[in-house]
Amino acid sequence: MFNTANNQDIVQTKLDKLFFQEFSKPDMGSGYVDVTYPIFNQMTMDKKFVQTEVNASVGLFVETPEAQAINVDAPQIGNYVITEALKFTQSIQVSLEMMKDGMFNVVEKNVKDLAIRARTSMNSRGFAVFRNAFTTQLTPDGVSFAHPLIKGGTESNILTTAEIVGAPATTALTSNSLDAAIQKLAVQRDQAGVLVGSGASYLVVPPRLFRLAIQLTSSVLEGDTSTNAINVFRSDTGIRVVCSQFLGVVSGGSDTAWFVMSTNHGVNRYVRESLTTMVSDISNSNNLSMSYIAYFREAYETLDYAGTVGATGL
Repeated sequence: MFNTANNQDIVQTKLDKLFFQEFSKPDMGSGYVDVTYPIFNQMTMDKKFVQTEVNASVGLFVETPEAQAINVDAPQIGNYVITEALKFTQSIQVSLEMMKDGMFNVVEKNVKDLAIRARTSMNSRGFAVFRNAFTTQLTPDGVSFAHPLIKGGTESNILTTAEIVGAPATTALTSNSLDAAIQKLAVQRDQAGVLVGSGASYLVVPPRLFRLAIQLTSSVLEGDTSTNAINVFRSDTGIRVVCSQFLGVVSGGSDTAWFVMSTNHGVNRYVRESLTTMVSDISNSNNLSMSYIAYFREAYETLDYAGTVGATGL
């Protein structure tokens, strides 16, 4: 399909067709998502760094008698953070011998594998936000789940056993713990200490909890009780179960942790440069090989706790 007589641009066009077709294929079946799914707010950057901050808005409206001065409140801005777009690269080499001998099947396999590695690299890095949510993934206030509010007070978005009906020994995913997480999300306060709350839109789970999550949210009756009670998670909430293989123990995460999220959350994905490819000129190499190169530049941040409740399941 290609040889040393081909124009470099033609070679790249042929390889790119293979590469991006493979990159666009889904990894898994229905319910499994990647970093382009709305549990990540999709943002762009126009330079290497982006500065963001957390805003504490004004309080509630105050009843004001006739001819009295209007209430005065001032928004406050704090928790500045600078996020850097990091570059991720990989390449394969195509030797002169491979081109002259027409070993396109080998090249095709290597290009497709490179595309899979690109997709895997993006997803593994992106879902680290959730894998490390209870430890090293911090919001700009310097903590992971018990957050000091800009205008005073604290707000925790980690589920505890005391908040679950019956006070079980763990926060393992059950109908009761899911209900408690939804309630906790509904009464979240913002940085000004005002109760705003959010509706639950997504239940984010590792593969080990995927089946249970579907049963809890899709069964006609409650799946883990014997009361034949109607399953309100199916009839009223409309929660979408989303899963990633990059959340579980095998990928360095947890098989028990889970999250409830609203559409109004603070998990951001910044893209500085989307996945890009290039071909190096074989005449400029020192080993008579052409390199097919791929790279992307992006960053992740958890700007605010709002819109997310997490449970370790322990």
